Amino acid sequence: MTYLRGRRWARRAREAGNGGAIVRIGIVTTVFAPNAECGGPVTVAGQHARELVRRGHEVTVFTSDLIAFAPRTHLGALECQDDGLTIRYFRSWAPRPRYPAVLARVAAGIRERATRLDVVHIHFAREVIPASTAAATRSLGIPTVLQPHGMLGNVAGIRGVVDRLWVRRALENASVVLALQDHERGQLERLAPGARIRILPNGIAAGSSPGRADGNGHHPKTVLFLARLHPRKRVMAFIEMARLLRDGGVDARFVVVGHDAGDRAQAERRVSALGLSDAVSFAGGVPASEVAAWYEAADVYVLPAVDEPFPLTALEAMRAGVPVVVTDRCGISSALERAGAALVSSPDPASLSHHVKRILTDSEVADRLATAGPRSVATTFSITSVVDHLEELYADAAS
Repeated sequence: MTYLRGRRWARRAREAGNGGAIVRIGIVTTVFAPNAECGGPVTVAGQHARELVRRGHEVTVFTSDLIAFAPRTHLGALECQDDGLTIRYFRSWAPRPRYPAVLARVAAGIRERATRLDVVHIHFAREVIPASTAAATRSLGIPTVLQPHGMLGNVAGIRGVVDRLWVRRALENASVVLALQDHERGQLERLAPGARIRILPNGIAAGSSPGRADGNGHHPKTVLFLARLHPRKRVMAFIEMARLLRDGGVDARFVVVGHDAGDRAQAERRVSALGLSDAVSFAGGVPASEVAAWYEAADVYVLPAVDEPFPLTALEAMRAGVPVVVTDRCGISSALERAGAALVSSPDPASLSHHVKRILTDSEVADRLATAGPRSVATTFSITSVVDHLEELYADAAS
């Protein structure tokens, strides 16, 4: 059946006359816009979908109707159009704990439209919606692409059991499995030796840098943390870094922006205990439409995260011309360092504070990063080049 689908895809591609483009693509993700609480995978799914639509593809996103976790907010089942992109929201149930347990009839929606899909791209994790959908596409013979976004690396405890029961089979039965970089490829090869794994980095839409607000002349300087307040993002290291900079006489304000994913209460208590309430502020989660303004008002963006496979927020800050500091435990730190697009620090707060101080006190360093960041996004991490490769992978999966 997969072979026949590949033949049908090839015929439609020739008839479309657009260089072998796939006509009908299903994209599956547990949640989707306007939900802004789940970080990179949802952002990547949206960027892929909109770029594919721009290229003339027929794209449908299949997702749950859960658009906020706190307070719990549902859209209800509906289908809508957004600039040519079709989005099907399915009524869902989300018991606590939150994200992995979201239930919805997404797999049933795929079954309803099976004959009208050439390939299905599942943004994959140990979650109910991607698991059930991968099983459905396998039984229907639909060419399937799985993209785990670095989320399968931790195999401790119950995760190892889940992997043996169904994750390994899902990966090995997929047409193609996408890894962000060589490190994730190695993780996936150990988990599912029979999987067909290909590298596909993340990308964002390139754009002209608006420049840092006031030509980097505002006072005091602003150091930004913008990410979910999850232990892996290490907002606590950011706060300790702020203390070291303040104690070292650096006049700056430190802003924490992001939805709470477990660390906010502890972070606020730590700020109070250190007497940093006048220097560190918490803005909470913000809508996607307001994120650019936070970057543009910042003098430095710091992501203290470790084991971060591919930080889109760092790329967004670079695109805005904001000097960036990441740790050497970030999946793309080597690429950023080679391009001169960011300063790479060890994860400890003392090292982070050293690199931030360099940017705040040395205008040559700041200006060099502000120039190299947008250039690196445009040449290496643009959504255009990523989707060029993605189209090839779809064609490979379908044939």
